[in-house]
Amino acid sequence: MSLKLIAAPGEEPVRLDEARAHCRITDEVGDDLLGLYITAARELCESITGRVLVTQTWEQTLDDFPRGDKSDIQLLRLPVQSVQSVVYVDADGAEQTLASDQYATDLQDAEAWVLPADGLTWPTTDDVINAVKVQFVAGYGDAASVPKQLKVWILATVAMFATQREAVDMTGRVGALPERLIDRMLDSYRVY
Repeated sequence: MSLKLIAAPGEEPVRLDEARAHCRITDEVGDDLLGLYITAARELCESITGRVLVTQTWEQTLDDFPRGDKSDIQLLRLPVQSVQSVVYVDADGAEQTLASDQYATDLQDAEAWVLPADGLTWPTTDDVINAVKVQFVAGYGDAASVPKQLKVWILATVAMFATQREAVDMTGRVGALPERLIDRMLDSYRVY
Protein backbone atom coordinates (compact mmCIF):
# COMPACT_ATOMS: atom_id res chain seq x y z
CA MET A 1 0.00 0.00 0.00
CA SER A 2 1.30 3.44 -0.84
CA LEU A 3 0.21 7.05 -0.93
CA LYS A 4 0.96 9.62 -3.60
CA LEU A 5 0.17 13.33 -3.54
CA ILE A 6 -1.72 14.20 -6.73
CA ALA A 7 -2.58 17.87 -6.10
CA ALA A 8 -0.73 19.91 -3.49
CA PRO A 9 -2.52 22.56 -1.44
CA GLY A 10 -3.14 25.84 -3.24
CA GLU A 11 -2.18 27.82 -0.13
CA GLU A 12 -0.47 27.36 3.20
CA PRO A 13 -2.45 27.42 6.47
CA VAL A 14 -0.32 30.35 7.69
CA ARG A 15 0.29 33.47 5.59
CA LEU A 16 3.68 35.19 5.28
CA ASP A 17 2.43 38.32 7.05
CA GLU A 18 1.17 36.20 9.99
CA ALA A 19 4.54 34.45 10.25
CA ARG A 20 6.41 37.75 9.94
CA ALA A 21 4.34 39.26 12.76
CA HIS A 22 4.74 36.17 14.96
CA CYS A 23 8.51 36.12 14.43
CA ARG A 24 8.74 39.93 14.86
CA ILE A 25 10.30 40.31 11.42
CA THR A 26 9.58 43.78 10.04
CA ASP A 27 11.06 43.55 6.55
CA GLU A 28 10.31 41.28 3.60
CA VAL A 29 13.95 40.40 2.92
CA GLY A 30 13.63 36.84 4.24
CA ASP A 31 10.22 36.02 2.76
CA ASP A 32 11.56 33.20 0.57
CA LEU A 33 13.16 31.57 3.58
CA LEU A 34 10.09 32.23 5.74
CA GLY A 35 7.90 30.66 3.03
CA LEU A 36 10.15 27.60 3.08
CA TYR A 37 9.78 27.40 6.88
CA ILE A 38 5.99 27.63 6.64
CA THR A 39 5.85 24.78 4.12
CA ALA A 40 8.30 22.66 6.14
CA ALA A 41 6.29 23.27 9.35
CA ARG A 42 3.01 22.33 7.62
CA GLU A 43 4.52 19.16 6.16
CA LEU A 44 5.97 18.25 9.57
CA CYS A 45 2.58 18.86 11.22
CA GLU A 46 0.88 16.66 8.61
CA SER A 47 3.50 13.94 9.07
CA ILE A 48 3.18 13.94 12.87
CA THR A 49 -0.61 14.01 12.93
CA GLY A 50 -1.45 11.94 9.82
CA ARG A 51 -3.83 14.74 8.82
CA VAL A 52 -3.94 16.98 5.80
CA LEU A 53 -4.46 20.64 6.65
CA VAL A 54 -5.42 22.50 3.47
CA THR A 55 -7.33 20.67 0.70
CA GLN A 56 -5.16 18.24 -1.28
CA THR A 57 -5.81 15.30 -3.61
CA TRP A 58 -4.21 11.94 -2.77
CA GLU A 59 -4.01 8.53 -4.42
CA GLN A 60 -3.80 5.43 -2.28
CA THR A 61 -2.82 2.19 -4.00
CA LEU A 62 -3.25 -1.44 -3.01
CA ASP A 63 -2.20 -4.65 -4.73
CA ASP A 64 -5.75 -6.07 -4.45
CA PHE A 65 -9.10 -5.27 -2.89
CA PRO A 66 -9.40 -6.49 0.71
CA ARG A 67 -11.47 -9.66 1.06
CA GLY A 68 -13.69 -11.34 3.65
CA ASP A 69 -14.88 -9.66 6.83
CA LYS A 70 -12.30 -6.90 6.46
CA SER A 71 -13.24 -5.73 2.96
CA ASP A 72 -13.07 -2.04 3.88
CA ILE A 73 -10.27 0.17 2.56
CA GLN A 74 -9.08 2.56 5.25
CA LEU A 75 -7.93 5.87 3.78
CA LEU A 76 -4.67 7.03 5.31
CA ARG A 77 -4.95 10.82 5.17
CA LEU A 78 -7.64 12.62 7.18
CA PRO A 79 -10.01 14.36 7.21
CA VAL A 80 -11.39 13.04 3.91
CA GLN A 81 -13.76 15.35 2.06
CA SER A 82 -14.67 13.02 -0.80
CA VAL A 83 -13.64 9.97 -2.80
CA GLN A 84 -13.02 10.95 -6.42
CA SER A 85 -12.57 7.51 -7.96
CA VAL A 86 -11.85 3.84 -7.41
CA VAL A 87 -9.88 2.40 -10.33
CA TYR A 88 -8.62 -1.17 -10.65
CA VAL A 89 -6.93 -3.51 -13.11
CA ASP A 90 -9.41 -6.30 -13.87
CA ALA A 91 -8.58 -10.00 -14.28
CA ASP A 92 -8.00 -9.42 -18.03
CA GLY A 93 -5.45 -6.66 -17.38
CA ALA A 94 -7.74 -3.78 -18.39
CA GLU A 95 -8.10 -0.69 -16.21
CA GLN A 96 -11.67 -0.19 -14.97
CA THR A 97 -13.31 2.61 -12.98
CA LEU A 98 -15.95 1.57 -10.48
CA ALA A 99 -19.23 3.47 -10.75
CA SER A 100 -19.88 5.45 -7.58
CA ASP A 101 -22.95 3.29 -6.82
CA GLN A 102 -20.63 0.24 -6.58
CA TYR A 103 -18.97 1.48 -3.39
CA ALA A 104 -19.90 3.35 -0.23
CA THR A 105 -17.89 5.73 1.91
CA ASP A 106 -17.73 6.42 5.62
CA LEU A 107 -15.93 9.74 5.94
CA GLN A 108 -15.84 10.58 9.63
CA ASP A 109 -13.25 12.98 11.01
CA ALA A 110 -11.49 10.27 13.04
CA GLU A 111 -11.38 7.70 10.22
CA ALA A 112 -12.40 7.22 6.61
CA TRP A 113 -13.33 4.05 4.77
CA VAL A 114 -14.32 2.90 1.28
CA LEU A 115 -16.30 -0.32 1.15
CA PRO A 116 -18.38 -2.25 -1.37
CA ALA A 117 -21.95 -1.00 -1.69
CA ASP A 118 -24.56 -2.93 0.28
CA GLY A 119 -24.93 -6.47 -1.10
CA LEU A 120 -21.87 -6.21 -3.36
CA THR A 121 -18.28 -7.44 -3.17
CA TRP A 122 -15.15 -6.01 -4.69
CA PRO A 123 -14.35 -7.20 -8.22
CA THR A 124 -11.45 -9.54 -8.94
CA THR A 125 -8.21 -7.84 -9.92
CA ASP A 126 -5.28 -8.92 -12.01
CA ASP A 127 -2.28 -10.15 -10.02
CA VAL A 128 -0.22 -6.98 -10.50
CA ILE A 129 1.35 -4.46 -8.19
CA ASN A 130 -0.87 -1.45 -7.39
CA ALA A 131 -3.92 -3.01 -9.03
CA VAL A 132 -6.29 -0.77 -7.03
CA LYS A 133 -6.12 3.04 -6.90
CA VAL A 134 -8.39 5.15 -4.73
CA GLN A 135 -8.19 8.87 -5.40
CA PHE A 136 -9.60 11.15 -2.69
CA VAL A 137 -9.68 14.75 -1.53
CA ALA A 138 -8.57 15.42 2.04
CA GLY A 139 -8.05 18.42 4.30
CA TYR A 140 -10.01 20.83 6.44
CA GLY A 141 -10.73 23.06 3.44
CA ASP A 142 -9.07 26.43 2.90
CA ALA A 143 -6.53 28.02 5.26
CA ALA A 144 -9.27 29.70 7.30
CA SER A 145 -10.76 26.27 8.11
CA VAL A 146 -7.58 24.80 9.63
CA PRO A 147 -7.95 24.41 13.42
CA LYS A 148 -6.33 27.30 15.31
CA GLN A 149 -4.35 24.93 17.50
CA LEU A 150 -2.56 23.56 14.42
CA LYS A 151 -1.90 27.08 13.10
CA VAL A 152 -0.38 28.12 16.44
CA TRP A 153 1.87 25.06 16.34
CA ILE A 154 2.97 25.96 12.80
CA LEU A 155 3.70 29.56 13.84
CA ALA A 156 5.73 28.39 16.86
CA THR A 157 7.65 25.96 14.66
CA VAL A 158 8.32 28.65 12.02
CA ALA A 159 9.66 30.93 14.79
CA MET A 160 11.90 28.13 16.04
CA PHE A 161 13.18 27.55 12.47
CA ALA A 162 13.86 31.29 12.14
CA THR A 163 15.88 31.37 15.35
CA GLN A 164 17.57 27.99 14.85
CA ARG A 165 18.26 28.06 11.14
CA GLU A 166 20.51 25.01 11.25
CA ALA A 167 17.39 22.88 11.93
CA VAL A 168 16.13 23.33 8.32
CA ASP A 169 18.22 22.97 5.18
CA MET A 170 17.50 24.78 1.92
CA THR A 171 15.40 21.91 0.57
CA GLY A 172 12.97 22.21 3.49
CA ARG A 173 14.11 19.03 5.23
CA VAL A 174 13.95 19.28 8.98
CA GLY A 175 16.88 18.06 11.06
CA ALA A 176 16.87 17.19 14.74
CA LEU A 177 14.55 19.44 16.72
CA PRO A 178 14.54 19.97 20.46
CA GLU A 179 11.65 18.55 22.51
CA ARG A 180 9.08 21.27 23.00
CA LEU A 181 6.06 21.50 25.24
CA ILE A 182 4.12 23.03 22.35
CA ASP A 183 4.41 19.72 20.47
CA ARG A 184 1.79 18.36 22.88
CA MET A 185 -0.70 20.62 21.05
CA LEU A 186 -0.73 18.05 18.25
CA ASP A 187 -1.70 15.11 20.47
CA SER A 188 -5.46 15.50 20.08
CA TYR A 189 -5.10 15.63 16.29
CA ARG A 190 -2.87 12.57 15.87
CA VAL A 191 -4.25 9.65 13.91
CA TYR A 192 -3.29 6.41 15.61
